[in-house]
Amino acid sequence: MSTTPPPTSSPLASPLPAKAKANYPFTPSRPSELTLRENDQLDVFDISEKGWAYGWCVASGQSGWIPGSYVEVVEVVEGGSGRVEGGERTLWESEEIKK
Repeated sequence: MSTTPPPTSSPLASPLPAKAKANYPFTPSRPSELTLRENDQLDVFDISEKGWAYGWCVASGQSGWIPGSYVEVVEVVEGGSGRVEGGERTLWESEEIKK
């Protein structure tokens, strides 16, 4: 795997919500962004027009915006509503996965 991150303008193309993993580490420059470590498991819920993904990191329990080009979709959740505040299970714990 390359150690040079891809450009942040490349959009993540996938139906949402989806389970994803981080291919590169990411250090936020704004409070609304999410810190990533390589191989972090993520629940991705939204993609902006500029290619940023909004997701929740399973390891840290934090949510925020990340460059969509830094992550890859592992599985798409069919009909899932994703994680919401209040302790619902993560997409990674869901059994309703579309391959």
